[in-house]
Amino acid sequence: MENQVKTIIKNENEVFFANSVSLTNSKTNFIVDFKQSTPRMDILENQKLTTIVIKHNSILIEPNLVKGLVNILTEAVSNYEKQFGKIESAKQQKEKKIKPEKMEFNYIG
Repeated sequence: MENQVKTIIKNENEVFFANSVSLTNSKTNFIVDFKQSTPRMDILENQKLTTIVIKHNSILIEPNLVKGLVNILTEAVSNYEKQFGKIESAKQQKEKKIKPEKMEFNYIG
């Protein structure tokens, strides 16, 4: 009788968009913390209240897997830049942005 192995992959987490990331490490693991910061505007009794909602998802990775991930990301970024052009750093993007004089929010909700 043959031994069969059935594999079930469950992805119960919702898709997560990160606009910030931080990295820490110990001797045994790297901890990558992906963050999502979303400003929210509420109007209470004719006063505007701005709330920043922060969600985060962290992953722990062993050092040998981090090294492999670095190689995969390096290749992926190289292919991306060949196809779409050079990726600018956050600092380069900030220098190019023109700050608006006044921000207007149209909030319905």
